[in-house]
Amino acid sequence: LLAAAPARPFGVAGVALLVAGVAAAQAVQLGALPVRAAPVPERPGAPDPVVARVGADPIRVSDLRAQVGVTDAAVSADALVRQGYLDDAAQQLALAQAAQADGLDQTLEVRAALALARRRVLSEAYLDLAVSRAVTDEAVRAAYEEEVAAARAHDQVSLRHVLFATEEGALAGRRRIERGERFARIARQLSQDEVTRAQGGSFGLVHPDELPFGLADAAEAAPVGALVGPVRSEAGWHVIRVDARRQLAAPSFEAREAALREALTANALRDAASRAADAATLERPDRPVTLGQAVLDDPALDDH
Repeated sequence: LLAAAPARPFGVAGVALLVAGVAAAQAVQLGALPVRAAPVPERPGAPDPVVARVGADPIRVSDLRAQVGVTDAAVSADALVRQGYLDDAAQQLALAQAAQADGLDQTLEVRAALALARRRVLSEAYLDLAVSRAVTDEAVRAAYEEEVAAARAHDQVSLRHVLFATEEGALAGRRRIERGERFARIARQLSQDEVTRAQGGSFGLVHPDELPFGLADAAEAAPVGALVGPVRSEAGWHVIRVDARRQLAAPSFEAREAALREALTANALRDAASRAADAATLERPDRPVTLGQAVLDDPALDDH
């Protein structure tokens, strides 16, 4: 491996390549590492017991879970050991001990790489926590209900009315329509509403909120084709008829759940990153600024 390597100092990638090569070449020897089982946890019922040791360094249950990327406490240590993760952890720990013994952990490049790995783990943990707090089942359901409400905001109704000055006049007009006279004709003859009278009392296709105060609730509750009224408003007494409804059918929760979770996750990640950047101070030679402002002020980003 060393003979095949380029004739230049090892960088971090070179160190990693060397370690990987040594690990592969000595797999048999590493399989016989002096790994001994811990006799008992440090205290009864310890939440993170020691399962083995390499030399004086312990390997805990949390180390095995980190090895495979499992955070579920329901996954037992025995299952992880059976799947070989104890062997993997022991081999890595033995290599790390050898690196420390040779002083590699004090070299500038390795220290920088270790610091970078720590920052990455911490930043991912921070973002994971932000997502877990924001993307709950309740939050997804609330986002769906907002979508449904927004869709309902576009519902429309085709409504006709005849406006009378008195309740008695409205009752008389309704009886004439019930006896068979055309609604539009009664509206043209008797309606006090000069705006809709020429259209046979029609408001056209409108959202209920666009109707005069007092008619919106009646329009939303009225069956299509049925006469309703007299209904009182500030203008007088109305006899109304809903000719049609146009409603936007909202997709089911199941059809929208995945997309809503994705959107909430993206928002949570963006908000968490923004909070962290705003709280951080980036020291520059000219002035201290928040990290978020430094990005905005960077002239190198003007074309991006």
